Amino acid sequence: MLRFLWVMLLLVSLEAGAIDGTPDSGADGRIHQVGILPVAPFAFKDAEGKWDGLSVMVWKQIMEQSDLDYRFVEIATPG
Repeated sequence: MLRFLWVMLLLVSLEAGAIDGTPDSGADGRIHQVGILPVAPFAFKDAEGKWDGLSVMVWKQIMEQSDLDYRFVEIATPG
């Protein structure tokens, strides 16, 4: 569990420049990458293939309240 949280914190710090090349992508002009390690109930894909779970809901709220564009990036399970 601690490894999961550590990986999440490290990977969230990864940020990419504007992927689509437009300068007005979100409040700061970038699309932020949020690393997701698929471990239910924190992060998993629903029947439609969209990310869901406790951590996913928290990150969606943080990014939307901050007016930042984001995308989830799946991280391979360690081990």
